[in-house]
Amino acid sequence: MQIREFWPMYALGVLAFIVMIYGMYVGGFGNSIFGVTVLALVAIIIRQKRTILDLREQLSTDD
Repeated sequence: MQIREFWPMYALGVLAFIVMIYGMYVGGFGNSIFGVTVLALVAIIIRQKRTILDLREQLSTDD
């Protein structure tokens, strides 16, 4: 249950690591930082959406 809830975060972490290494290999340090920043923003957006959905479910179950 716990792993199923948090697997997108683990997947994004692995993806960020791969993008960081790829960015360093292709275009130096700047590209890797850019890629990780984009992935971090995506992860934050996903987390915010999840908390909003959880709050909505809690409010609907309280009725």
